[in-house]
Amino acid sequence: MGYDKKPLPVGVDNFEMLVTRGYYFIDKTNFMRDLLDLKGSVNLFTRPRRFGKTLNMSMLQYFFEDMRDGNGGHIDNTGLFEGLNIMNAGGAYLSQEDALFTGLNNLETISILDKRYDEYFGFTDSEVEALCEYYELVQHCVNNSEYSTCYLCQYRVVVSQQCHRIASFLRLVLTQISGTVFHCYLRNAVLGAQYETVKNWYNGYLFGESNVYNPWSVIRYVKDVSTGNSPFPKSYWANTSSNSIVRKLIERADDSVKGEIEHLIDGGVIEKPVHEDITYDEIYNTMDNMWNFMFFTGYFRKVEERMDDNDIRWLTMRLPNREVRYIFREKVISWFQEKIQEKDLTNLYTAFVNKDTDALEEELNQIMFETISSMDENEREKMIV
Repeated sequence: MGYDKKPLPVGVDNFEMLVTRGYYFIDKTNFMRDLLDLKGSVNLFTRPRRFGKTLNMSMLQYFFEDMRDGNGGHIDNTGLFEGLNIMNAGGAYLSQEDALFTGLNNLETISILDKRYDEYFGFTDSEVEALCEYYELVQHCVNNSEYSTCYLCQYRVVVSQQCHRIASFLRLVLTQISGTVFHCYLRNAVLGAQYETVKNWYNGYLFGESNVYNPWSVIRYVKDVSTGNSPFPKSYWANTSSNSIVRKLIERADDSVKGEIEHLIDGGVIEKPVHEDITYDEIYNTMDNMWNFMFFTGYFRKVEERMDDNDIRWLTMRLPNREVRYIFREKVISWFQEKIQEKDLTNLYTAFVNKDTDALEEELNQIMFETISSMDENEREKMIV
């Protein structure tokens, strides 16, 4: 990444630091406008980890709180918001002085199913496109007018093999076309491939009616690519937690749940009852509670919903993207390996030594029956490639 670019705010969750140190950030300050318009007394926002909750709280604090210095003098934070959306919202919003932290009476929970404030946590399509554009994941082609020759740009990153094939094809076909046209075709083709990678790995969350990306993972990926650290996507979100809830689901899975996990990893959907008032103490009481909690913490995307005759709300869900799919697969692999290590394989070894095919088949069938068959999916992908 060139020195002319703003640094990416990896791990920065203080609004004042974000602004004064010149980090790249996406303007979400209309969040304050909507909070004031909707006049909620006490709002509890439940969002998955690393989706901007702490940063938004810091932004609210610098906007609303009457901060004082060591001598008791008022600290004017207006400059932090110069040029941002909230400054264009009208004078009525700029004169507000509300206490940020109040009592918990009349608490209103705003979950990922709520349409209010749906675009203020996570990145939208247009925001991700602008981010990729700004950091030039694919540099512009250079039109050398002196020789009337269009040269391929010098990539800062190694793009995928597919992108190289696209570039070679366009170079061959467009040899006689002006450098400007070539530049547009090449740039759009390769940038489009990079954007599809971001979309497949980190998009897919649905908050209210807004389709959003995981901001933590997008920022980490763009930083790795733009600095030449790595051209390949990773499951950055997986490393921000032990993902123990996934492990618990797998450990407690009966045959039916195992089938559902296989189906999800293979790209399918499941339907589960959902309610928003589960407490942490109740998470592991039932399998439905575990599915429910995992939905609200970002492991699934809502596909559709319905209400049954008993007024129970049902959601059809799927894994949101390849990053979360990776988490499930890795947890299944880890669990599978531990199960094999724990299992007494004496009968299996004996069957091998004695060349007892019937006993060998029975032992292998028992091992496979106790595990999740989608572990074979990785091998199928390797064979296809």
